[in-house]
Amino acid sequence: MKKGKILSAILIALVAAVLGGCSVKSSAKDDKALSYLKKKYGMQFVIDGYYNSNDGKEVERSKIITHPTNNKSKPFIVERVKIGTDTKITYEDDYSCRLIEPMVDKKVKNILGNDSSNIKCASYVSAEDYQNLDDYTSKIDYDAFIKDQGNNSTINIIAVVNHGDNFDKNTEAQKVYSFMKKIVDTKLVKTHMHIEVSFYFVKSQYYNKTNPQAIAYRYNRSMMDSEWLNKNENTTKNYVDHSFTLRSEDGLSYNQDINEIMKNMH
Repeated sequence: MKKGKILSAILIALVAAVLGGCSVKSSAKDDKALSYLKKKYGMQFVIDGYYNSNDGKEVERSKIITHPTNNKSKPFIVERVKIGTDTKITYEDDYSCRLIEPMVDKKVKNILGNDSSNIKCASYVSAEDYQNLDDYTSKIDYDAFIKDQGNNSTINIIAVVNHGDNFDKNTEAQKVYSFMKKIVDTKLVKTHMHIEVSFYFVKSQYYNKTNPQAIAYRYNRSMMDSEWLNKNENTTKNYVDHSFTLRSEDGLSYNQDINEIMKNMH
């Protein structure tokens, strides 16, 4: 009995030591990532977690999900990159995408003008290659970002539309067509960048309850970690009657007509 208890105690101690070692190693990685972010942006950030994604045998990547200390609604990715047997570790991030989003929101609001009484929007910007974002810090010039990142990033706009008590496909198709034409014709972007607008149609009684920022956050967060979707309930789905996405490949032109839109609405 005593030997059994001793062995159990040893096993527990070993497990604790291993877990403790992992915790120390994880904390060290987190500290270095946070130090990199503070040096680059001059502010504090919080780590939510990280996971590995190796690019073959030569490149080891650890994707760290983080957000500003004072703004949990703006998550982004920091990549910890190690190449081959090189001991040098580099960091890349897409926080500049979060910084450009308020500028997009403001421009969209100005474009809509008086037509915004029954439509509200929020944006999130996604980038394919974080290395291309290295030069951006806390101060970003909107037009320069669009020009430089045109082939690397996408502007995603979430638009919640109040369709009243009854959904009329023709009426709503004209609304979304008009919205898309305004976005393109009034130059949300002056140079090439892919734009996607996802429309969510709700009854009047649910309009105030449906938050485009919450939908944008959900999309953005799920792109970082697909398992997050399974753990966090989509509270807006109960309010949405119909949804539909329109795209402009270059942000400078839009060719779908109302009949095409109606065929694809659901």
